[in-house]
Amino acid sequence: MQETWQVSLKRELTDIYVQTPQEWTDINISTSGLLNLTIISDRFKELSLPQRKEEVYRILHKFKISPGFISLYTVEEARYLDLSAPQLTHGSSVQTWQDLALWRQILKINLNPLNLNPAFLEQ
Repeated sequence: MQETWQVSLKRELTDIYVQTPQEWTDINISTSGLLNLTIISDRFKELSLPQRKEEVYRILHKFKISPGFISLYTVEEARYLDLSAPQLTHGSSVQTWQDLALWRQILKINLNPLNLNPAFLEQ
């Protein structure tokens, strides 16, 4: 199955920045098409805000994404600001318009006849 760029980006950011249960990422596409991103990671310790942004912008550049609000904090900073990870959605749970758009894209890919297993078509 082909992944959407949002899933690929989320996977890459998670692989790089999420090493403990206290670390997390949140991606949201604004109505104007900009990427709003929050990353909570201790990988940012000892890095200034411009250094943090430069590191993340290099990743975003690979995906050719226009950034919107970018929030980059250590676990301690997030705790001080009382930030918490977004609720996880399970299975086909759709809680936001963003979830609905992502599920539509996934279904569109999965239900494309070119992606179906030939054995399924013979039934």
